[in-house]
Amino acid sequence: MAEARAVEPGHQADWVLPAENDGWVLSHNALRLDLKDFDRLLVALRSQLAAGKPLEAWQADAIRRYWKQAVHMLVVHHDSEEELYFPLMRTKFPVDAHQTSDHVKIVKQVEGVGQDLEALLTAQGVEGQLTHFRPLQDDFARFKQLCEEHFREEEEVTLPALRHHFTPAEVQPVAKKISKMYSLLDMGNYLRPMSHEERVAWMTRVKMPTFVQWLMLAQCRRYDRNVMRPFEAAIKGEQPGWSLF
Repeated sequence: MAEARAVEPGHQADWVLPAENDGWVLSHNALRLDLKDFDRLLVALRSQLAAGKPLEAWQADAIRRYWKQAVHMLVVHHDSEEELYFPLMRTKFPVDAHQTSDHVKIVKQVEGVGQDLEALLTAQGVEGQLTHFRPLQDDFARFKQLCEEHFREEEEVTLPALRHHFTPAEVQPVAKKISKMYSLLDMGNYLRPMSHEERVAWMTRVKMPTFVQWLMLAQCRRYDRNVMRPFEAAIKGEQPGWSLF
């Protein structure tokens, strides 16, 4: 990982929104939460299998749905950097080449984790599932470490450089293009690490219209209902009943 560079005063004072509330950091926070949740899943799976209880079909379905969305968010995030953010930055300063190579490594590793996961979910019986658990656990640990190091470098090195060389007005057109890469359901994932109050405060601070704020909050509820509740039930091993809300 590259060392943080000393950044001389540039356009930093123009950025009213603190770096920790920057959309780039918020997207990392959502990805970090996905990693944390998958760690919780691995702990629960190990306990369930150790108790002699194989995964049930409904658990596998819930886990697949969660993983599919988590991978989608990661891929969209990296695509937005490669296609929009990095080209903008390179007009004023060099972006470390290894940040792009990290993206390649991360995508390759997430594909491997996905294959491990599917092998476990389709294996028959406790013994078959245990056979695939250790490779999944080991590959995910490596993947998580790479992601965390990559996110940290972008926040400690690249984001300060961006704010040094560019004004908010210069970045805004690219930020708008990036926002269009996410679906409505994706926004439920993006805002998930925040409390309700933090979501409202952040959306108000970035001058999001009231109607759009309402729509975003609805997506948080939708994501919770369609993705997180089934996933949490899979972790607990307790099949949820049908619910409208």
